[in-house]
Amino acid sequence: MISYGAMSRLGTRARNEDSFKIWKSGERYMFALADGLGGHKMGDMASRLVVETSAYIAEIHNDDETLLDRCFMEGQKNLEAEQRLNNLINDMKTTQVLLYINNNTARWAHVGDSRLYRFSTGIFPKMAERTLDHSVVQNMVLARQIKEKDIRFHEDRNILLKVMGSEWDTPKYTLHKSIQLNKNDSFLLCTDGFWEMITEKRMLALLKKSATPDDWLRMMEQEILKNVGSGDCDNYTAIAVFCR
Repeated sequence: MISYGAMSRLGTRARNEDSFKIWKSGERYMFALADGLGGHKMGDMASRLVVETSAYIAEIHNDDETLLDRCFMEGQKNLEAEQRLNNLINDMKTTQVLLYINNNTARWAHVGDSRLYRFSTGIFPKMAERTLDHSVVQNMVLARQIKEKDIRFHEDRNILLKVMGSEWDTPKYTLHKSIQLNKNDSFLLCTDGFWEMITEKRMLALLKKSATPDDWLRMMEQEILKNVGSGDCDNYTAIAVFCR
C-alpha cells in the first residue's frame, strides 16, 4: 500500500519558488518536485510549469519505460517556449526530481540539487540510496576534495551544473533504473532548503518513529526549524512516500 504526504513552506523569503505535484490513477503514482532558481527571474513559474507538465505526461503517456524521459523533455520544451514568450531566454530555470510508482515497481530521475532519498526500514534500517546533485560541490565530493558532510554549508553549494531551462545539447537529467519495491521502502523528495537543514542520520531516526508520511514530515520540519533558529531560511518543500 502506498501512502504519502507533502509540505511546502516560504521560509523567510518573499516568495516560494518551490513547486510540487502529485498525480495518481489506480496503482500508478507520479510525485514531482522542483525548485526554481532564486537568482533568475520567474523561478516560481519555471518550477510550477515543469511539475505540472510531468503530471500531465503521466496522465496521457502509458509507456513506463519512456515516461520519465518524456516528462523531462516535454518540461524542457515548455520552459523554452515560455522563455521565448516572455523574452527571458535562458532566464527561467529550475531543478526537478520525479518518482514514478506503478504497482510494485519504482523509478526516479532528477536534474539539479533537489534530491530523492530511499530508506529501508526493515530489520536493519538504513538510507539505501540518494540522488547525486548536479553541482560543483557534489563533484568535489566525488573527486575526494571535500567530504559529503561539507556539502551543506560549502560556499559554492548553490552553483549548479545542470538544470532545466538552460540550453540542452543532450539531455541533462539522470535516470535511475527501475527497482522492485519492498514493503518497508520509504522515499523522500526534497529541495535543498529542506535537506541542507537536516542530516540523513536524523531523517532516518525520525522515520523510525513515524507511523505516517505526515508524521515524518512534521518531525523533520521541527528539526529544520530548530536548526534554522532565528536565521535566514530558504523555501523548503518535501514529499514523503511510504510503501507498506
